Amino acid sequence: MFYYIELLRALRALRVVGILLALGLLAGILFRLSFPHGPFEQDWAAAIERSPTAHIKRTRLPDGGLQTVVDDTKSGVHAVIVRHGDSTTMRVTVPSGSATTTTTSTFGTHSRGEDHAVNPSSPQHRESTTMTVVNPGNELWLGMLFSITVPIGLLVATLLGGPLSKENNGHLELAWTKPVSREVYASAAVLVDVVTMLVSQGAALLALVLGSALWALPHVRVESDAALQIGLALVGPIAWYACVTALSTSLKRGPGATIGIALVVAIVTPVLAGNTQRSSWPVAQVVHAISGALSYIDPITYVWFQSPDAVVSLARSASGALSALAGLAIVYVVLALVQWRRVEA
Repeated sequence: MFYYIELLRALRALRVVGILLALGLLAGILFRLSFPHGPFEQDWAAAIERSPTAHIKRTRLPDGGLQTVVDDTKSGVHAVIVRHGDSTTMRVTVPSGSATTTTTSTFGTHSRGEDHAVNPSSPQHRESTTMTVVNPGNELWLGMLFSITVPIGLLVATLLGGPLSKENNGHLELAWTKPVSREVYASAAVLVDVVTMLVSQGAALLALVLGSALWALPHVRVESDAALQIGLALVGPIAWYACVTALSTSLKRGPGATIGIALVVAIVTPVLAGNTQRSSWPVAQVVHAISGALSYIDPITYVWFQSPDAVVSLARSASGALSALAGLAIVYVVLALVQWRRVEA
């Protein structure tokens, strides 16, 4: 395989991603163990029913719902839990100031509705809370999940960026001995890296779902603009990779310094452009003119700086940002191939 060296680099990058995701899941498991009953209302209802001192009475209601009445005289808890399919309504009365009261107030922030009352005239001050939970479990949005994987994609793109510059750095004569044309050699290296980025983001997506499952059964939903969000999440790192590859292809040394400088410039440029957009100070206007122009060819602008008042008009919508990123990725890859054809040992 003439792309064997790039494949080894890709496997090393995937190893780094695997370690980071494993550490993240381990942290999630340790954090989950600190909440033995779970942080959600339905988990709390189940914990009340599991109490060894609780007296439970279940009744099937005329509308098909299941009503569970829990009387736990030892802990002073009285609960009426009504379940209708995906909806759970729970009214709990507990002694004021008890640990369960604190839990009730915390969980009430997650509920669809809450009615909180205290009766100070009771021999034991009691608090009553009503809450409704719809679609118990974690609701995950597919487009948002992919958006969260962008940092992993950018990390891998940065680790693998500039593969042709790496060949220039003392390996060019060996690269020319490969039984393929320069274009095929470079294209294969880019393809291996792109697949690696996609695999790393897929692994991050799986880790997010598994981490969510530690708390409750995840329900994956699809937004109306999920396709655009997924496209942005996947194409963004590819465009950044293509950018740093094009910047470093003609170098006779490794791309490390170039990628580091490019990353700083890519992040700072849209920030400067936005902060100097409405300034009347002559120096700020010059800075805006330069940074604003650079922002159009900066992939990070379209990944991180999307907003209605974005300096770059194409970054104001997901469709425009996706089109710009796809175009930049193609242009930068072509520029890298053109430079690679002209490189001399």
